[in-house]
Amino acid sequence: MADSLLSAAPSASPDPLACHNTPDDPAERDRRTVPSRTPDTPDPLACHNTPDDPAESDRRTVPSRTPDTTDPLACHNTPDDPAESDRRTVPSRTPDTTDPLACHNTPADPAESDRGTDAAATAASAVPGRPSAEVDVIIVGGGPAGLSAALNLGRARASVLLVDAGRPRNAATLRSHGFLTRDGVPPLELRKLARAELSAYPNVTVLDRTIVTALVPTGHLRDASTDFRFIAALQGRKAGIPPAVAARSVLLATGLRETLPDIPSLRAFYGMTVFSCAACDAWELQDRPLALIGQTRDLAARARLIARWTDRLTVFTHGADVVDTVEEAELTASGIRVERTPIADLEGDRGAVSAVRLIDGRSVPIEGGFVRPLWHPVLDFAAGLRAERDPEGHLVVDASGRTSVPGLYGAGDAAAPGPQQLIVAAGQGARAAAVLVHDLIGVQTAH
Repeated sequence: MADSLLSAAPSASPDPLACHNTPDDPAERDRRTVPSRTPDTPDPLACHNTPDDPAESDRRTVPSRTPDTTDPLACHNTPDDPAESDRRTVPSRTPDTTDPLACHNTPADPAESDRGTDAAATAASAVPGRPSAEVDVIIVGGGPAGLSAALNLGRARASVLLVDAGRPRNAATLRSHGFLTRDGVPPLELRKLARAELSAYPNVTVLDRTIVTALVPTGHLRDASTDFRFIAALQGRKAGIPPAVAARSVLLATGLRETLPDIPSLRAFYGMTVFSCAACDAWELQDRPLALIGQTRDLAARARLIARWTDRLTVFTHGADVVDTVEEAELTASGIRVERTPIADLEGDRGAVSAVRLIDGRSVPIEGGFVRPLWHPVLDFAAGLRAERDPEGHLVVDASGRTSVPGLYGAGDAAAPGPQQLIVAAGQGARAAAVLVHDLIGVQTAH
């Protein structure tokens, strides 16, 4: 896709966000030149992670503190980016929950105030000087939510920079479902189609294989312009990526990272005959003997949902005490079996799961199943903004995608309540884009 224009900050302007390139800098002579990138590079959407890659969350050479901004296309979705978000690529590590930046206590807590100040200071120090480009909107995450928002913002003539790490959570998924006119399309193909549509809008620039390492308010610059509320520090593998970009508004559509239960061969079947989204994939598994594997408190509720597609369901808690006796009695009365013995491994061949093998040697035949991952919002880079989060770490947003921070929006899996279908995430991105345009010009209207 050909790049669109990133508006370079004029050096002769008193604007404190102005670019300070020397006159001999070609970018200074043409202040609307976009950082160069080669359009005909290998497919940026292809997943190249190995199962042992410890940086699955960032999915590229990223500072250890900064997770990946993908998304979303998750079934999520989103998440998107991947993108958006069906929900398949599995991170091999769990984020450090002792990080003080993950605390979401109310500001009334003095310790929380100190942490917020530290987070803002840390984030501000990560921004490499003043921004060298300016846009109306930065979108972080190239899943269905981010792509949908970029399309609608582009059509509204906003200057848009979409930053995509290129590691969608649903990269392992062969087919995505429930997206009107695209039911059954591979999620990566859906992303390619969306990218092709964005190429028609010269005011939309997409940076592939790029992450946001820090997102800070311009207030950390004493003489900052009030017109641009945020500065994003960028890091990518290609030459010409601006180190910092200023934006009037930011949409976070980073999706989620996920951690699967510790079962050796689970990844071999994930995305083919074992899935995480019943609404997305249960139709293809209907009326078969299925497994539901998880170690979270919502397992019984998920079992009742999946039982809509089969009357031969076994819930495996993998040794975790997450289904109480009352819930087990209710499930048993509905014909759902509960197995509490830890799982040794899954059995099967070429992606087709055939049995769950328990540590006591028993084997339970199945022909498919679902797993309940642990989900982790990819938002550490924005910790200094101190946007309100729910107990699971998702952004708290209103019906229009606004967060508690003026000018900051959320859509897709990164926003509460979390994982959604692709089409839901895309709709959230479109809605946030429409409201964002209204907010940029200060008007209130139903549409």
